[in-house]
Amino acid sequence: MLKDGIPTKAFNPVEGDDAAYANFFAKQNDKEREGQGGLFDLFEETKVANTAFAESLRRITAAPSNTLRDVHRQADAYEEWKSSAEYAHLIVANTLVTAAPVLHQAARNGATLC
Repeated sequence: MLKDGIPTKAFNPVEGDDAAYANFFAKQNDKEREGQGGLFDLFEETKVANTAFAESLRRITAAPSNTLRDVHRQADAYEEWKSSAEYAHLIVANTLVTAAPVLHQAARNGATLC
């Protein structure tokens, strides 16, 4: 999802949004996608991809599950997958991307954010 950056249409204002503010972020996003740098520029390239996660899950779900021991192995593999640093990074990045506009609008409307 983040490999090619955030699509500009993600910044289209919705009901209750400040159109000027959304436009500012859309332009800022375009600059960042052109190599101007931005908040998530911690690495030169994105190190994780949804396809890599999907392949890992396919290996887990395709593993034998004929015995209780097999099922425990699947459960252990899933817990290892779920607790990986790469997965945690992706979850945080996706949460920030989706929450930022909502949090901003809530703050503009006087909500207390804690």
